[in-house]
Amino acid sequence: MLPDFIKAVSLKDLVYLFRWGNIPGKDNGKLIEFLTRKFGIDWVKTPNVDKIDEGRTIRLTDGNNSLSLKLNNETTKVKLRNQCR
Repeated sequence: MLPDFIKAVSLKDLVYLFRWGNIPGKDNGKLIEFLTRKFGIDWVKTPNVDKIDEGRTIRLTDGNNSLSLKLNNETTKVKLRNQCR
């Protein structure tokens, strides 16, 4: 089961995962690698990737499953929601 959100970490613990502005695009692979490695989400290896909500939400889908990463209003936290069927 995935958490509903990922807690903020201190700056010393931050690791560059991907650039929000490069999704969809050249950082898709970095995002997919992170989700697969960190959360064991295997279906994201070949998803459709797009942005919705005026660029505030990244959505990955494969027909049956979907995952969304949604920025909060302050753009300081991301809510992760995974829906598998």
